[in-house]
Amino acid sequence: MFTTSSRSSSSSAIGNDNSNASNRFKTVRTLLRQSSRQRSSLSDVTTDDVDDTNESGMDLMMTTNEESDSTGSFEDYAEEELIEIMRRKYHGTATTRTTTDTGVREEKIDKKFERMSETVNGVDITTKTKVFTVARKISRLRMTKVDGGKIARAMNVVIVPNEEFNPKAPMLGIDVLNFGSGKNVLIGVDYHPLLLIDGDDVLARMQRRVQRDLAQKYAIKLNKTEPSEKFYKDTKGYFSEEMFFARPVDQTCFDIIITENDYDKDKDNDGKIKSRCVVVELMKEFLVAYLEILDAHERAYAIQEKTEEERKKDKHRFLEKVSKHDKWQMQMDPSIKMFSRWYGEKLSKEYAEEILFPGAKMKISDESILT
Repeated sequence: MFTTSSRSSSSSAIGNDNSNASNRFKTVRTLLRQSSRQRSSLSDVTTDDVDDTNESGMDLMMTTNEESDSTGSFEDYAEEELIEIMRRKYHGTATTRTTTDTGVREEKIDKKFERMSETVNGVDITTKTKVFTVARKISRLRMTKVDGGKIARAMNVVIVPNEEFNPKAPMLGIDVLNFGSGKNVLIGVDYHPLLLIDGDDVLARMQRRVQRDLAQKYAIKLNKTEPSEKFYKDTKGYFSEEMFFARPVDQTCFDIIITENDYDKDKDNDGKIKSRCVVVELMKEFLVAYLEILDAHERAYAIQEKTEEERKKDKHRFLEKVSKHDKWQMQMDPSIKMFSRWYGEKLSKEYAEEILFPGAKMKISDESILT
């Protein structure tokens, strides 16, 4: 989940605190929310609503909003953007717990894991977690957000595909970490390999190409570097060789900006006001590409002539790999020790076993798993 090492020798700090970006986001969200009450839709918002402009001419909220009651943050913004992508793709809602097999469904988890909070060295540290299933295509989507002020801020996203439709598809893992008031900021995104082991496989080549293209696009913007062998040595089969790993040196990559039509003139940009953030754009592009990869896996698997028994074996191998991945994470992931310091060893162990890496205790031999 959380890793903190890279080969980068850069000593540049991201800033004294990432509260500036958070406050800017609060201002933007408050403005848009107020505007939406007065107008029939956000499409009516104009640049006249924003009176602060940066040197590039893009509309940017540079001031904090002391009177705002918004509790928005970079992490909240990222969550909303990612869920919206899946909601649109799978035509469902992410805001309520439903029973439909379409759309995005939030699963119920133990309340003690939904929100964990303690005061450490005078600083409140809160960890919030949500778990979703998505249109029977994704068996598990977990989002964990840490708000610990100057001690730590983090967001971790993990997606496990549904083995019924994508038994050879990779997992998606995203980490955005900010420790020590911006002194140690890391971003990691990877399509974790599960059964995609044939280097000449068409889907394997597609996956690697997507990762390389996105890494190249954001390499300069986010100061792409190489992961440290201290943590990633002997991790073949758990992380891909194309994993995106970056240590940003510019705090503005976390700024929430609103603009008209001078950024990303894609199909969703028709000149209307929209918000964006470089780090969130990275996360969104990796997610969109990942969902396309899942679709490709599903199509390829559907046309294979396999018996029911062979498909059960494929499913079994997939679950074995997920279990192996989670067991490795349980042993190696530094976040468990971090949570233990904050919330106590007992609760953190339960949280790791039940929420972070539930596959670690999966009993693959149970016949129920194969049916």
